[in-house]
Amino acid sequence: MPKETIYSLTRRFEISSDSLEVLNPSVKDGLKAGMILRLPNLDDFNLSESGVVMDLENRISYVDTKTITVMLPFGINKVDFDEEESLKDHIKKSKVVRLTVDFYSGVLLAVEAAKQKGISVNLNVYDTQKSDAVVAKLIKDKAIADSDAVIGPLYKKNVEKAAAVLKSSNTPVLSPISNKVNAKHKNLFQTVPTASVLEDKIIAFVKKDTSKKNIIIIADKKSTAVKEKLKKAFEGATVLDPEEENFLKEANLVEALGEPNDKKETWVFLESSSMQLISNVVPFLNARAKSHKITLFTTNKSNVYENESILNAHLSNLRFHYPSMQKEMTAEKRPELYDTYKSKYGVLPNHYAVRGYDLTYDLLLRLGSSFDIYEQASQNFTTEYNECKFGYTMNPEGGYVNAACYIMRYAEGLEFKVVE
Repeated sequence: MPKETIYSLTRRFEISSDSLEVLNPSVKDGLKAGMILRLPNLDDFNLSESGVVMDLENRISYVDTKTITVMLPFGINKVDFDEEESLKDHIKKSKVVRLTVDFYSGVLLAVEAAKQKGISVNLNVYDTQKSDAVVAKLIKDKAIADSDAVIGPLYKKNVEKAAAVLKSSNTPVLSPISNKVNAKHKNLFQTVPTASVLEDKIIAFVKKDTSKKNIIIIADKKSTAVKEKLKKAFEGATVLDPEEENFLKEANLVEALGEPNDKKETWVFLESSSMQLISNVVPFLNARAKSHKITLFTTNKSNVYENESILNAHLSNLRFHYPSMQKEMTAEKRPELYDTYKSKYGVLPNHYAVRGYDLTYDLLLRLGSSFDIYEQASQNFTTEYNECKFGYTMNPEGGYVNAACYIMRYAEGLEFKVVE
């Protein structure tokens, strides 16, 4: 109405100005009489520390059948169907094929779940055979450009090829696994948070409270870039460089820690994927975890931390924090999807299966609650499911990047806790 202000609207409808601006970006330029504004349904819309979180299940209004194309490297061309065990052997021998099958199993369950919400899906599935030429030929021969969205291909070079070929039709292409896709295409959605997003997330978390903290940065040569980023973020931090890239002298660590101080905590960034260095540093820090009130951080939790040489008990004692694209779930806190999956397939889903479900279900809900995925990507909100969350931002160089991720912590009892 004439003379209404953002303040009066927020008071009238009991919403925040952030909520209003997210759904109506144009109000940032001022209100005009006669404007039609979107208002949040407060039952499925809330604010968290990571921004606006939207529940799309109750916002479905576009119920026309969605055509989704899935392009994954099943490698069926290598299977001899005249041999009874050929398919089983093919899956057993290839880690990529197992990953692909796991991811695809989650896709199928998500399609079933979407149908229960009233969203019908025409699902087309193609084998990319890890080949750019096959990808291009499939797009040409199978009218893939008419799809509402394409999930895959899996490999970086293949998904970049698909996005390039489908760019003219503006068909959305979702990269499902890789976080290193660098193609500058307006139709490409990088669904996995980049390393930079994860780094920024944990740095912002730590920067919230650095008072009375002794900050130590330990980084090997392969982590020089992130070391410089941390030094810039935490001026005055103590920086320790490993000797010969695989160990730190105990005297240097002792000096950096200083004497125990009841009024001061020690926060350590450990940036490395070296088993030798991590297994050298973690036990040393664990021995002084209580006396120096040590909390351990990293911007990149590599697979090294899963090695039996790195004790989970030590990481728990150190309250180990790390950014992650997916939540770590304990048996007691697993969502209903796990039971549904086990009932259908006989086993519990791994991270790839859950990611296949979450990504696909999110895509279908976005398509079911807006004209297209681009309309939703232009609005700054986050969606969250079983293990993953999605909050797309436009990449200045082209396309969209998922900027939503978690901060996890090893908690007491060797459990994982979502900190943010």
